[in-house]
Amino acid sequence: MMKPAYAKRGFATSILLVLILGFLSPTTTAELSQSTTTLNLACLSDSSCLLDNTEIGVDVMSRQEESASPLSPKTVKIEFIMSPEQNQLALLPTMIDELVIDFRIREDTAGVSTPDLVVDFWAGPSSNSWTLSGGSPTSPKVGTYQLEDAELDLSRGRLVRPNDGVGLSISFEISEPVTWELYLRGESRIIIPVEWSVDISSANVDEPSSASNPVIVEDVETLSKGALLDADQDCFRFQLPDHLRALTMVIHWTSVPLEIEQPHIPPELIREGGKTPRNPAVKTTFEAGQQITEIFYEEPPEGSYLACWSGENNHFQEYSWFGRLSHEGLGSASPTQFSGDANWLAGEAWVGDVEHTSQTIAPHGLTLSIGLIGTIAGLLGYTIPSNNPWSKRYVLPAALFLLFIGGVASPLVGMTGEAPLAGEMTLDEVLDNRMATVDDAGQSESNANAAAGFFGLESGEILSLRMHITGVHPTGDGRWQIHTEEMENIRLDS
Repeated sequence: MMKPAYAKRGFATSILLVLILGFLSPTTTAELSQSTTTLNLACLSDSSCLLDNTEIGVDVMSRQEESASPLSPKTVKIEFIMSPEQNQLALLPTMIDELVIDFRIREDTAGVSTPDLVVDFWAGPSSNSWTLSGGSPTSPKVGTYQLEDAELDLSRGRLVRPNDGVGLSISFEISEPVTWELYLRGESRIIIPVEWSVDISSANVDEPSSASNPVIVEDVETLSKGALLDADQDCFRFQLPDHLRALTMVIHWTSVPLEIEQPHIPPELIREGGKTPRNPAVKTTFEAGQQITEIFYEEPPEGSYLACWSGENNHFQEYSWFGRLSHEGLGSASPTQFSGDANWLAGEAWVGDVEHTSQTIAPHGLTLSIGLIGTIAGLLGYTIPSNNPWSKRYVLPAALFLLFIGGVASPLVGMTGEAPLAGEMTLDEVLDNRMATVDDAGQSESNANAAAGFFGLESGEILSLRMHITGVHPTGDGRWQIHTEEMENIRLDS
């Protein structure tokens, strides 16, 4: 039997209407996390109100209370339940940022008879109640109800867990026939600055794992990930080969707030069949906000091993780990197997032809030679007969002159040449000045530039270094390489 055409059209129209209504229905998205800290009060209808991260639903919820009177006041309570339920693990702050309720009495434009609002807020283990004062003839209520920096009750814990209830209710009392209005779609909201949150369904990738059902690790040197939630136990089973010098387990703990951090003790390591290595060495370092724990087991025997980490209640932390194997014969595996000896290449290098070094002559060598000649001349004068006119007239005066130059002028010239000029320093003084400048820079930032300069000199200063030259040799390009006494025991490479 064929159905009439209008029946088919009616059926198609009904399906189309259902699809249109489905597309027009608001999509609710609710979560309390680090990235979603604002919960807006929203109502889809008079009987369906919720908390949502977005501004959805009707603009205003209103109702006329005709039966209210001073002798028979009416109490109104509106509940807003977060929907969908909490999905992440979140750490509540110590206080909220702000609570804003845009509540009005239509007939009371002056705000002299607006009621007090009792606001109850709960999130996981935290339950809170605040009273927001209304208006009176002596203190009219103008604008929205607001509460800032109100403390949260954290006596029963701070962790909001997946599927925990999160909600807010508003209660007020009406004592006369009025029409009340609650403005929504972002006008009424609560902001909770969540300090930390994590999606544990994606973080706790090792579950289900336990001593009876461990995660099988095919290669212990590959990275394995997991997370400890509450008093959870995470276990991994892996195989170790024979002839191992050492096993180092490296665990990276993700940074979390200190109060929910899991204990970082070494895992319980059990070898199937006994002979489990004991008393491992533990090294802890911190890098890029993560704690890195290295656990060193020396000479673990071959076999199947079970490693289990255990957590504590009201704590959570992600981690990743891998094993590092040191095989026999591939080098030392502990500090005791290294010696403290070190061999360094020693020697010196010169630029140019050092074989053609010329020794320098002291600046007062000529005067010493003259003095020596005068002494010889004086001795010769005594060998000449006294009646010889040359002895008294020429030889003795010349000898005295030469002795004066050699005995008086030569020491004076030598002393003058050895005395340092103004501003000159020896190499030891330059090195002492350099070390003093470095020490001053460690105590004051103002001397940092001087410490970074050449021999502790600042920009524009002149270094006058006094050195004793013992020889020179040509470098082959028209210049000379000098040899000095002071540089003989100085290592420029150290």
